[in-house]
Amino acid sequence: MPKYLWPIATLTVVLLAGIALLLWPFALGMAHGTWSKAVYSDFWSGVGVVVIALLGLGSWLMALRQEMRKRGLIQAIETKSASRPKAVSQSSAPGAVSDSATDLDSLLKPLAESVLRDLTRQLQNKEERRREGV
Repeated sequence: MPKYLWPIATLTVVLLAGIALLLWPFALGMAHGTWSKAVYSDFWSGVGVVVIALLGLGSWLMALRQEMRKRGLIQAIETKSASRPKAVSQSSAPGAVSDSATDLDSLLKPLAESVLRDLTRQLQNKEERRREGV
């Protein structure tokens, strides 16, 4: 991991130096009216340094991310294809429930029970505070 941290830290300093190159002519008051050769040189050198630093920083951060995934420190985000839920077929009975609906119900039931317990507890606490305050 340190092999990634040193380049990232160095490129961050280089990025700050590029931003400083961009801002110096304006901060020092050199950019009045038309730009002189010094202002032009400082500004565009700063742009170049910032672009190179951002490209390097991005590549090192992506490499660090891949290394962390490989070691199992972070999980890859699974992108699901744009699949739509299966429609209930015309041949099914009007009162029939699809398997996906029952799966959804079984997944949401613990969440609903937890929310109900929390709300009940909050109402009890509110009633106790009201009784103590009266």
